[in-house]
Amino acid sequence: MNAARQARRPTTRPAGWDRVLIAGLVLLGVLVMCYPSAASWFSARAERDAMHSYAEAVGRMSPEQRAALLKSAEDYNASLPGGLIIDPFTNTAGVEPMVLDEPARLYLAQLNAEADGVMSTLTIPRINQSLPIYHGATEAALRKGVGHLYGSSLPVGGTDTHAVLTAHAGLAEAELFTHLDRLQPGDLFSLTTIGRQLHYRIIGSEVVEPSQVATLRPAPGHDLVTLVTCTPIGVNSHRLLVHAERVDIIDQTGPGSPGVGLGFPWWVIPVGLAAVAFVYTLGRTIVRRRYSASPYRRSPASPRPGMM
Repeated sequence: MNAARQARRPTTRPAGWDRVLIAGLVLLGVLVMCYPSAASWFSARAERDAMHSYAEAVGRMSPEQRAALLKSAEDYNASLPGGLIIDPFTNTAGVEPMVLDEPARLYLAQLNAEADGVMSTLTIPRINQSLPIYHGATEAALRKGVGHLYGSSLPVGGTDTHAVLTAHAGLAEAELFTHLDRLQPGDLFSLTTIGRQLHYRIIGSEVVEPSQVATLRPAPGHDLVTLVTCTPIGVNSHRLLVHAERVDIIDQTGPGSPGVGLGFPWWVIPVGLAAVAFVYTLGRTIVRRRYSASPYRRSPASPRPGMM
């Protein structure tokens, strides 16, 4: 009798758990594959939230307040020496608390609709990007959106101005300027600064060494903006500069428009299906195991009532 019982004992893994393992591995694989898309979607959502918050703050201002901020920024641009282009925090890197010199404090006081540092917004329809623009090209600013390069003109437009806007490319968690190389001469993008909408047409691009900044300086009689990112992606040894000049276009989106839409999060579909499959397989296996171990389950060899 004991020998017969030992012969019936299972010698392999309990039935069903191999299916749970496979479903779990499939779910893990789907999560890994969808992470960049999901992270980019959530990052874009945070960027849109910052833009909406900025638009609401500007909307609460009176026309006189908006005009005063824009006039102050125009006066600031007129006072720029037009030479050195640096980040406002470079001279205090690693110092806590951070100590800023007077020019840096004056810069950070410009176009401050809110305390979060957003000074403007950028919309590039060709690559489906709408991004907040922050003061300075610090790492903290570049992780959240576009940084305005300290030393360049503020993005309020005007003759003899040249605003330089920079952002990361190739981040797993955010798209930002990853597809900046897709822009071609003739493509348009727009800035919205304290309710003032400015439109720019791309006139050319170039790849330069990081130290080559000659084309980032103002050109007499022109209203310019240059978009900057690192290239090649992952190597970051050079800089891609996309130059644009202001054009007159009547905008129909209204002041403070958040720009292009966020889009549907398609990554939710494969993640949801894989998660449902895993939960179903796990639940089914647990139920079957409990049923098999139940003392009330009749053995196939048990005689039926009345058969004795």
